[in-house]
Amino acid sequence: MGPLSRIDDLFQQPPVYSLRRLTEVSEDVFGQPLSEATVVTANQRSFATWLLRAEVKLLLPQAALVHADESGLRVAGKLHWLHVVCTPCLTFYGVQSQARSQGHG
Repeated sequence: MGPLSRIDDLFQQPPVYSLRRLTEVSEDVFGQPLSEATVVTANQRSFATWLLRAEVKLLLPQAALVHADESGLRVAGKLHWLHVVCTPCLTFYGVQSQARSQGHG
């Protein structure tokens, strides 16, 4: 896994840090210096993914027929729930920790 794939995690929300600060954070956290161009590329890729996920979340409830399922899986040794909602053309996967899901069901 390269630094570009790891830096994606920093962009789950719209960016609030300067490019210079993000390059510093990457070096501090991952021990890997990044150029500002790499940060811009990761930001663009993450934003495009965020837009696609938002569009899928809007389109799925409008479908005439939707399949939904959930299954348990382990992430870092802890039980999580994998939620899947799909149509023949769209699929949404969501992972939720067991602790967050307790008491909601």
